Amino acid sequence: MSASDKVPNLTIRRIREIELQETRSQFADALAQKAAEMSESVSPSERYVARLEDGDIRFPQPAYRRVLSQLCGRPISELGFEPERLSGTDSDGYPFVVPLRLREIESIRRARAFYKELGFNTVDTKRFYRTEL
Repeated sequence: MSASDKVPNLTIRRIREIELQETRSQFADALAQKAAEMSESVSPSERYVARLEDGDIRFPQPAYRRVLSQLCGRPISELGFEPERLSGTDSDGYPFVVPLRLREIESIRRARAFYKELGFNTVDTKRFYRTEL
């Protein structure tokens, strides 16, 4: 991830500094303690907390998401995190954005097959998804 792609997570930093009044090290220790209570296998460190706050980690792994939500008392969506997405262009040059969640990918595949059965050609289908995603 380039420096220009990084967006600091000010929400998690505000919670740590203002609401909990903890250093990064103390917050990492609190995460580890909460993880142990929840029987989650995570090993947070001061560096990990820094990476969360600095935007190096845009969306933590599931176990970390569960622990962060419990520790902060909020759903992960309210902690300043957002699922990552793949983007680029396909072989015909059409832009795409594909959610990484498998359920959404499968929904797109089913929808494309449905529109193909209706007689839409590949280009029409790509144009449809380009505008809808």
